[in-house]
Amino acid sequence: MYTYSIQTSLEFICVVIAFWQITFSFLMFVGIGWGPYGYFGVWSQHTKTTSISMLAVTLPPLFAKASASFYIIPYLVTSDRFRDAVLGGDNQVVKKDQ
Repeated sequence: MYTYSIQTSLEFICVVIAFWQITFSFLMFVGIGWGPYGYFGVWSQHTKTTSISMLAVTLPPLFAKASASFYIIPYLVTSDRFRDAVLGGDNQVVKKDQ
């Protein structure tokens, strides 16, 4: 029979907090990356499209495409194992005995 302890409850709380941090970070990066694209898409529907400069037409799709490269940041911040694997750290994460 498995009994719950304070340690397992705290570990569960830490996992839930990390999950919410990653979720909020992803939503923030999606908003930053796709926000200008959506804004200019709606704006171009309501204005004369010939008045938009070439720079304004070029930048929103670049932000949207670059947003995919930001998705690694929440994992680097929250996961020690992922950070060590990507950055080549010397820290070995040792699995706890169960």
